[in-house]
Amino acid sequence: MMDSFDVLLVDLQDLGCRVYTFLTTLRYVLEAAAERGKAVRVLDRPNPAGRPVEGLRLREGWRVFVGAGALPIAHGSRWARRRSGSCCSLGLDVDCSIIEMPGMGTADRRRADGWPRRMSVAWVNPSPNASNPWMARCYAGP
Repeated sequence: MMDSFDVLLVDLQDLGCRVYTFLTTLRYVLEAAAERGKAVRVLDRPNPAGRPVEGLRLREGWRVFVGAGALPIAHGSRWARRRSGSCCSLGLDVDCSIIEMPGMGTADRRRADGWPRRMSVAWVNPSPNASNPWMARCYAGP
């Protein structure tokens, strides 16, 4: 399947919780892209949960599909980028970059209350079980 493209655009709305498997999927995509010399572009989206980074990080050797790396239980893409300095801290030789979401300034990204309150920004379910911003905020626990 990866022979049919040169650049893969990843647009997954993660909920900022380690056990929400979108980050695991992204990890496996990056590994496959590195093996095949493909480029990956990841669209940066705001974390709808809006909570601070918190919780214990997954220990080395405990990696599973619902925990693909040493992330805290509640995280955000910015946390992962700060830790790695790039899109990929997996030690992979992959052409990967993150595309910033237009109109999301620093103040918007630092909001602690989650999904933007502006009515012009509609909620779109990232999965059937994440039907609203309140679910996203509760997903990782209090």
